[in-house]
Parts: sequence; C-alpha cells; structure tokens
Amino acid sequence: MNKQTANTLGLSTLFDTSRLRLFRDLVCQMYDDSSPYCSAVWRNRQEPTADIEIQVEDDRQFTFGMRFPIHRVRYFVEGCAFNSAQPGRYVSKQVMVSGFLSRGQINHGRSSTEVYYGNTAIFVGVGTGGGFSTPQPRANTTLLRVASQAYNPQLRESMSMRVTIKTLRKILNKVSRSNRGLFCLASSGETWNVFSEDANDNSNRFNIVPTVRTFGSAGLSYDRLYNTLFRKKEAVKGVFRDIDENTVVTVGVTERNCLMIKLDRSNALNCTEWLLFESDIEAPTPSELPAKLPFKARAATQEVVEEEPLEQPSEAVEEVQVEEPPGVETAILTLTEEETTRLAEWGNAYTRWAETTGLGPSELSTSPTVWFSRYMMEKLRLGESVDELDNQLLSRY
Repeated sequence: MNKQTANTLGLSTLFDTSRLRLFRDLVCQMYDDSSPYCSAVWRNRQEPTADIEIQVEDDRQFTFGMRFPIHRVRYFVEGCAFNSAQPGRYVSKQVMVSGFLSRGQINHGRSSTEVYYGNTAIFVGVGTGGGFSTPQPRANTTLLRVASQAYNPQLRESMSMRVTIKTLRKILNKVSRSNRGLFCLASSGETWNVFSEDANDNSNRFNIVPTVRTFGSAGLSYDRLYNTLFRKKEAVKGVFRDIDENTVVTVGVTERNCLMIKLDRSNALNCTEWLLFESDIEAPTPSELPAKLPFKARAATQEVVEEEPLEQPSEAVEEVQVEEPPGVETAILTLTEEETTRLAEWGNAYTRWAETTGLGPSELSTSPTVWFSRYMMEKLRLGESVDELDNQLLSRY
C-alpha cells in the first residue's frame, strides 16, 4: 500500500506507526516466524489475522485498537490524526498479515508505516516490508462502520499504579521468576496485592500505594509477560528495549480483568499507548478473591466517577446510526449449521471452566470471544489446536 493506492481507494490516512514506541516491536513479536511458537502458528494458518477497530472524532482525535487473538494481547493508541482523517468508527475482523514481519527477514519491496482506512479497506503498515490489510473487497461489500459516539475501548481501570520500567521489572522478577509462576495483580475493596499463587500472600512488600476503583484481578505467566516486555535475545526483544528504564508507566487491572500497561504521551509523540493482556485460565477471578487483601490502597477520586455520564446517551448513538451514509452496511450475523455447532462447543468449554471456578449465573459471560478463550485453553491442555473453522468464526465477532 502507498499513498497513491490509498487515494485511489478513497482511504484516509490515520497516523504513522513508525513514531509509536511499542507498536512495531509488539507486532513483530506476535508474528515473528523466528519464534518457535509463531512458526507453529504460521504452519497451521498461512494468514494469521488480527482484529482492528478505528474511531476518529470530529476534532481528529483517534483511537486505534488491535487484538492478536492467538496471543490474547490487545494494543490501543490514542492521539491526533492527520488532516486527511475522516470522522467515523470502522471495524474489521478480517485484517490479515501481508508481507514479512520477521526481524530476520527483509522485504526489499515497498514498505509503509502508515495506517489507511475507509469503507473499502484498512491497511496497517509495520515498516518491515509488511503489515496487515483487509482482503480485496468483493462487489457491493464494505467494512462495518458504526456510530462514533459512546465508544469505550475497555480501558476503564479497576486499579492502577505508576512505576518506572526498572521498578516494574524488579517487581515481576521478585514475584514470579521463581518456577516461572503467575504474575497476578488484584484489588478488593480498598486493599490490593501482587502475588503469584495465593491472594493472601503478604511476602511481596513494595513501597507502592495503588489507586483502587473497584474489585478486579488479572494474571498471566511470567514467561508470557517478561518475554513481551523485557526479553533481550537477538531474535525476539521486548517492547521496552529502546525506552529508558526510568520512564514511568501505569500498571493496573482493567474492569474487564486484563493486565494493563500504559505508556503516556511524551514530548516527542502526542500519543498514549496501552497493552492489555487477557488473563491466563489459571489466574484467580474477582469472585475468587478474599474480601480483604494484605495491603492498603488509595480509593479512586471522585473525578473518575464523573466520567460515567459520557457512556449514558444511548439516543444519540442510535441517531447517528440511523443517519449513516448510503453504502455503509449494518452487520447481520448469520451462522451456518456448522458454525452454530462449533459456537455451541465454545459455550460448553466456557461452561465447564465456569463450573470449576464456582461462577454464579449472574457472573457468566455471554461473549463468544470469552467462550473462545476458554475453548482454546482447553484445546491446548489436550494437546490439540484450533482449526480454520474456529478462526473463521472468531473473525465474525
């Protein structure tokens, strides 16, 4: 993709990915075929996909979200778009890897680091000769475009704390390096803890007082988190490799129980970046936490609560949807008999997991993507893998 092609397709320019501090290294890790795990992914599926969501407000403020389903990692960035950006919210579940993304291979053809988007296509350039793009549009088809108001990219925090990258590495190593255990953060009432296996463990004391808004819990394996952030091997390097270790980041748990790491705007780049790690199945859920955790936290200030009205005006959202321009399609999800049967298998796997954790009926999720995460973990434990039908069905959600 280049600017001339983008103009021909009627696409707008969103931002330049080469200026972001986390994006390129994160993407290369997710699909670097020099990694044994990623090589297996490439063999099982020739075109791994990523879920992408773009929203641009009238003042050109944008939010760009990208989820890597196999690794259960989400990336978000917010900032100010280029002048050519058009307001609207664009969603595509069919963005596929194009070109080489491995650090060990160089594509000597044209490369691009821009993000282009519109009703006909989305392209995300990584800058290593490849990127992500939608399939060639078929006749009379467009991307899903929805209302631009009341958009919530699932970034609301249950708890958060500001630490330097150096301190974060020390905390991670102290808590979870032994036996490569889990790294868990949790908040309960106005208390919190960072632990590996037992939420009541009070052996990990740090001079930190997080801000707590509500109950929350997230946890993932040491290797999964450390390799993404800090790994220094030649083939795969962590996303913090080129950032000063004294840089302050925000670490916490979102209301969707993901482990959150936020890198705030810098003087050189007017963007804020987030990494959200979906919890491993072994991590405790909020319902499994004791009523009181070992360490005292700071209650969230009232200004956080004042953000709530921003998500209330449902009438305004519906009004924008009704006035969508001609040619913009509304997604109507129709499943084949085979897809319906497979979706039921996802739900059954989620139900089996929920029964082992003691979740009540009111706590059960109705999200197919949540079902899939439990289905996939069950497959992995059985030494099996998801197939093309699973990936095809997941792409529709």
